[in-house]
Amino acid sequence: MKNTFDLTKLAFLATIVGILAAASADADDKTNYITVKEITAMPPCTVTFAKRLSEFSGFFTNANGKAIVLGDIRGEQWVWHFVVALKEGQAYKLPDAFLNYQAAPHYVTAREITAMVPRTATLIHGWHGSGYFKTADGKGFFIGGGRSGEEVDRFLRTLEEEKAYAFPDAFLKYQKNQPTTKR
Repeated sequence: MKNTFDLTKLAFLATIVGILAAASADADDKTNYITVKEITAMPPCTVTFAKRLSEFSGFFTNANGKAIVLGDIRGEQWVWHFVVALKEGQAYKLPDAFLNYQAAPHYVTAREITAMVPRTATLIHGWHGSGYFKTADGKGFFIGGGRSGEEVDRFLRTLEEEKAYAFPDAFLKYQKNQPTTKR
């Protein structure tokens, strides 16, 4: 009987701790942002990307030493990809940097890539048939995506992160060097 009473007390305490943790997470001093909604609603701040915690998250500090974490394995892919595209040691204005990342143009198909306005950009991060690039003036764009097709996917696999490429020339050169098959 005593064990049942102790288990009931333990369950009650666990419930209280859970409620308090949830209330703390909603407080103004929130430090973990794992969803698009949370990041877009966060108060504006300038932070320095201190350390990548995993492929899903990063640790940031502001000028006052306050720490925040963006991303988590329970979070959303947009957040994961954003964090991976950031450089440790660099300062970012949030949520503006995240909003700009989300608003970056997408060039998905071969036709869209070949029609791009000429520009040189560095591949910041590539993943599963997509790549995020940044120009020298800090403007980002994506190449590839779910409906891009094998040609674009193969092209992206030839590129190296942290290396600059001239577009659409790099893609046109890739196309020219591909063997053609007669039908």
